[in-house]
Amino acid sequence: MSVLTLSPRLTQIAACISPCRCVADIGTDHAYLPAALCLDDICQTAIAADVRPGPLRRAAATVKRYELESRISLRLGNGTAPLSPGEADTIVIAGMGGLMIAQIIRQGLPVIRSASKLILQPMTAVTELREFLSVSGFTITGEYLAKEDTKIYNILTADNTPASRPLTPAECYLGRELIKTRPPLFDTYFQLRRRKLLKMLAGLKKASDAASVEKYKECEKLLKSIDEICPPAAE
Repeated sequence: MSVLTLSPRLTQIAACISPCRCVADIGTDHAYLPAALCLDDICQTAIAADVRPGPLRRAAATVKRYELESRISLRLGNGTAPLSPGEADTIVIAGMGGLMIAQIIRQGLPVIRSASKLILQPMTAVTELREFLSVSGFTITGEYLAKEDTKIYNILTADNTPASRPLTPAECYLGRELIKTRPPLFDTYFQLRRRKLLKMLAGLKKASDAASVEKYKECEKLLKSIDEICPPAAE
């Protein structure tokens, strides 16, 4: 049997999972994450779910290769639809856009609310996902960064309790927990986010319609806020 080695992104996701009864991996693709969690006995059982038959066939091959047929259940369906409330105490939704993750949570609230922990890894729209969680009765309990090649990925953990206070725009943009903990990749991540905001401002500056002018003011205020959090180096 070959050794199962996870990518840096999946390794960080796995590190966020405490020993539990059952993990559900939504959008599992090859089922590498649930296989690794079962092999390391982090979870007793796992559910590997995907909306497409192709990824589930790849997942089935992984499950067979590591002789995990009795511990990993393969499910075909959209979002949390293949799960029943209470089946999984940890739910992972990774490798898709932040808006899609928010939609999956919104459409599957009975299943989502029955889990004790969510682990979310958005490929895009992390600001919008943080904002959605903040206003929808979830608390972001941790946030981590993982680097693969030149890309930095966000991994968020959340639970079903309302946040003690809403996220500010700067916290939505950078991540409240990242601002608190300043992990090793934070400086690089901050500069990437700042450059993205500057690029957005440059584009909006060329427009003259009312909506763009208002958006420009919002972005300018946001830039000032994040620079107060991490003052830029002197020129």
